[in-house]
Amino acid sequence: MRAEDNPNGWMFDHITDSVLMPLAGAPRIDYALREALYGIAADYYLAWYIAQPMLRVDIDFSKYFDFWKLGGDGVLTEDSFLICDRPGSAPRD
Repeated sequence: MRAEDNPNGWMFDHITDSVLMPLAGAPRIDYALREALYGIAADYYLAWYIAQPMLRVDIDFSKYFDFWKLGGDGVLTEDSFLICDRPGSAPRD
């Protein structure tokens, strides 16, 4: 089984397709900016949150940002969303 062959990977692929498909044919500078945001954030969902005003998608990434600010990290399984409690992690400002 491939690493991304799981519910968490399926969700990521679906959201990625939803974000990127409407951007087909967009100027290369748009792509470069989105990749730069990923390079800074090291998290596509955070990069998409920052770029949301440029995106043509009906997904509200602010919920993920709020979860991330609280120190949240999680994974989607077949029947639940598991939240990781990292000892010593504090909310992010």
